[in-house]
Amino acid sequence: AVPEPKVAKRLERLKDMVMYRFGGTGAWQAVQTAVELKNPAVAYPVRSLTSFATDSAGSGGAFADAYMVKEGTTVRQLANMISPHLAGKQ
Repeated sequence: AVPEPKVAKRLERLKDMVMYRFGGTGAWQAVQTAVELKNPAVAYPVRSLTSFATDSAGSGGAFADAYMVKEGTTVRQLANMISPHLAGKQ
């Protein structure tokens, strides 16, 4: 899809002002640094152990969601990250 001329002009200005001058937004470097400092584990919460779908209808795709957690995080702690309702905290 081609953006509207006004949007295209704004994107070009953003590209010039941020991407060319600074080499990027810094978001990816921030994620990489956080990962290096934390030594995280990746948890893939699913609703179905048969299809590994993320929703009860099975349309969410297999392993569609991922959470970066500290090693040793319990299932209850992960459930609380997803929704306090899941962890029994209401």
